[in-house]
Amino acid sequence: MYQGVHVLANQNTQDCWEKWQGYRDAFGNIIQTTINRYNVIPNHILILGAGNGNDIPIDLIESIFEEIVLVDIDNNALNNFLNKTSDKSKYQTHIIDLSGIADQVESVDLINVSNSALANIISNLKPNINLSAIKGKFNIILNANYFSQLTAPLSYKFLKDHKQAPNYIKKALSKVNNEIQAYLFQEINNLLEVNGICIHSTDIIEIYYNELTKEKNESCVLVMKATNGLQDMANIQSILHIIDERGLRIEGSNYPVNLIQELFDTKTSFFMYWPFDHGEFIIKGYVVQVLILQKK
Repeated sequence: MYQGVHVLANQNTQDCWEKWQGYRDAFGNIIQTTINRYNVIPNHILILGAGNGNDIPIDLIESIFEEIVLVDIDNNALNNFLNKTSDKSKYQTHIIDLSGIADQVESVDLINVSNSALANIISNLKPNINLSAIKGKFNIILNANYFSQLTAPLSYKFLKDHKQAPNYIKKALSKVNNEIQAYLFQEINNLLEVNGICIHSTDIIEIYYNELTKEKNESCVLVMKATNGLQDMANIQSILHIIDERGLRIEGSNYPVNLIQELFDTKTSFFMYWPFDHGEFIIKGYVVQVLILQKK
């Protein structure tokens, strides 16, 4: 079931290519700015959590890089990605579980399991991430909005309201997330060329607004006010401390600050809005933070 949750997420967004055009354009501008500003030689790029590619500026990346390596847990999603490309000879793909825990929980009924049993399962997880299939060094490694999904299936039973998850489950999830993220950042550092760049993109805040009923979540109120209705996304930085104090940051979107400081120079960060459900009355989307990290 664990892998199935990730596959379902990819299936649910496989038709979002047109909807996310503006998001891809903004992301492409960030990638191009990073390459120009930090004098990156755009030879080799590794995209972790590539998925269907609907949130990736494929044309830009393909026009710049000589070798493009894609990694995801979902083979069908990677095939959908490749179907959007123009020069498949530039690409390599690898099916890898970036959480390192899928095999350990694949047979667990993550919806009907009791809270106590789930907490016990999470506490006994030992992430085992194997990136040995990825060869060579890379000028840029892109973390493509998957960090918040690494342990998401483990809280799938609380999908409608994550606040219902008991604190002991949240703490267990946080511990596993920290272990997974620490390993991934260490491996990313190892796979980067000297002075290579990690573009770490992840959704950090969910916003929801129903124009008909006027229902909105707390994050929406904060974000809309700070950004002048999503017009000034850079202003998100000014409310992050409030988001954290109120526990509104998406589970898994934190990162190991001390390890990051040890391995990388944090050059800058950007913020984008990622639209999901925009119906006649419903507005639902995510604030995405993009950290630009240079290998020390």
